[in-house]
Amino acid sequence: MSGDIDSVFEFPVESRNVTVDELGDIFWDFTKRASKSLYDQFTRQLAKGDILLNKKGQIVLTRQLLIINMWSVCKAWVEAEDALETMHQKYLHGVTLFFENSEKPEDVWAFSKKELMDRYKEYYSHWMNNDLNISNEKIVGLSTTMLKEMIQHSDIQLGGKYQGMVINHLKIVLKALLLMKRDYVVNLG
Repeated sequence: MSGDIDSVFEFPVESRNVTVDELGDIFWDFTKRASKSLYDQFTRQLAKGDILLNKKGQIVLTRQLLIINMWSVCKAWVEAEDALETMHQKYLHGVTLFFENSEKPEDVWAFSKKELMDRYKEYYSHWMNNDLNISNEKIVGLSTTMLKEMIQHSDIQLGGKYQGMVINHLKIVLKALLLMKRDYVVNLG
């Protein structure tokens, strides 16, 4: 891994005690940086195959990567429920940027919340428990489901190279999040 990819997965502040809201902010910042990293890798790989995403495809990919990375944060930090809620609220407040101005904010909010819950349900169907050891069969199923949602185009079939990219990303992200657990103490009061 190159130095600049490593730095994507570092946390923006020194190890310390944090409030629930600060931890939620850290989760959201990490989610955005991790999503951008995978977006850049993914679109470079697509371009090598002469596949360019139109604006709608770019937006779908961005939204789905944010969801994948938020799910990863939830997987690693399941006990930090209030901080996870802060992260989710930041996503839901910002998601309106992904939709046309003609959409009503309450419709965007409802759609986005349902989409988030549906994706989490799908991803947890492949990896329900909080054990970070997962069979190859389950991780391949999870990455296949994630790829389907990332592209949402039936004419584009993405193979093992893309699955490997998603699997490696998940491993790196989860490792970084678990390392973070030892560095941050959450003040609940």
